[in-house]
Amino acid sequence: MEKSINIKTKLIYISIANFVFFLEIDTVDDLNVQKALKLFITQYYKNIFIEKPKKIDYRITFIAEENIHLIQKEEIKDHTTFYLRTFAFGEKRAFVDYHVSIVHFQMLLKIILQKLLTKNEGFLLHASAVCNSKFAYVFLGKNGAGKSTIAQNLTKYYKKFADDTVIARKIQNQWHAFQMPIEKQIDPLKKIPPKNIHALFLIQKNTETQFLALSKQDKVAVLLEQILGKVQNNKQMQTITRFMEEVPDFKILACQKKAEVKKIKDYFDSLI
Repeated sequence: MEKSINIKTKLIYISIANFVFFLEIDTVDDLNVQKALKLFITQYYKNIFIEKPKKIDYRITFIAEENIHLIQKEEIKDHTTFYLRTFAFGEKRAFVDYHVSIVHFQMLLKIILQKLLTKNEGFLLHASAVCNSKFAYVFLGKNGAGKSTIAQNLTKYYKKFADDTVIARKIQNQWHAFQMPIEKQIDPLKKIPPKNIHALFLIQKNTETQFLALSKQDKVAVLLEQILGKVQNNKQMQTITRFMEEVPDFKILACQKKAEVKKIKDYFDSLI
């Protein structure tokens, strides 16, 4: 159940891809800093607040220390570069400095998600996606291939589900697509429930819209190239292989940037 918080609330729980994160703010003594952190979290993450759960997957503790951690990195001629420590993390808990920016906090969430997904049949894909009421259609490709353009063009028929990152996770024998809490072209306040992944498409440029077969070897190569972060172990490689074999359709979508969206929709309809 989603919830909202007020400034007096000390316990904040968020859910991403069915993982529960406990955000500890009351560890910061300064009440003004506490208030600022709560406003920061509410602004960007209130659409994924949940009530207190039975189980917590990861704990994130905000800290405010008098001594800010500066790391001297390098000296070049007349100036020295310093880096400000933003967070430190382990298997079950992370410590985040109160001055964290939204960019750094998103980076931390991605790192934690990668670790959790590795152990729980999932991974992060560099991809865009659209969806209908039941299914997600995911588009893979290198930077500039047209992933975002295809997704945007298809909003005539579908909702835009993701612009840059798709969380793929197998739950109860179904592969689901989940959204990241924040995407550069997705409204963070319009949360879309997870969808079954019905098809994957590698975007390639072409003079006409075509759906072309991919060999098993090519499918593996495409997935490994588009997964965010390194494959950690054999277990995760097995997860990727199962994903490739179990997703109903995985083809090349060859098209111009101004794709024939009606033709693509008709193909999607034929898969149902």
